[in-house]
Amino acid sequence: MSLAAQSSTAAPPQEPHYGLGQLSRMHGLANDFLRRSLCDYPGVLVVHHPATPSKRPYTVYKVPASIFARWYNSCVNPTELPAGRKAVR
Repeated sequence: MSLAAQSSTAAPPQEPHYGLGQLSRMHGLANDFLRRSLCDYPGVLVVHHPATPSKRPYTVYKVPASIFARWYNSCVNPTELPAGRKAVR
């Protein structure tokens, strides 16, 4: 098998994705603050689970490590914001 064929069948590398609770514990930030700040941030994965007869609806947020680093840096250094983003207060 040629090198080109091997690289096209290999799975792309995956970066870690964190839940809001994990990020809250790792960085000492409030879970509510993270939810409000990251819910509309580009790149955050949002999974809605609808209600069933025995369960209430809920939403799961998964934040890739690179997206969290970008968001965190924009909070720490608000002068270095990506185009079109406002500082989180």
